[in-house]
Amino acid sequence: MSLDDFCRCYCEEFEAICHAWSDMREGENRDNWERMRMLASITISPHVKKPIPPKKLIPLPWDKENPEKPERDDLTIEQRRARAEEMLRRIEGIPQP
Repeated sequence: MSLDDFCRCYCEEFEAICHAWSDMREGENRDNWERMRMLASITISPHVKKPIPPKKLIPLPWDKENPEKPERDDLTIEQRRARAEEMLRRIEGIPQP
């Protein structure tokens, strides 16, 4: 995101962009681990008598997660604006009043 795009964003838009980017990165990470787990299961299967399910062979943290995400602290519009103004001052190098 360019500085100009950042400066034109409302707090809600920037927050949505951050959450979407974070979700995308988390999904990519999970996908890589799931593929690795499946590959390990396929690789080990000829060497064991009874097939081991991938989730039992390599348990991952999200296998035990609750489907509900924990609630995050929601800020008021005024608090979000104050944060955005503070970030803008930091970027532009303007000292705080």
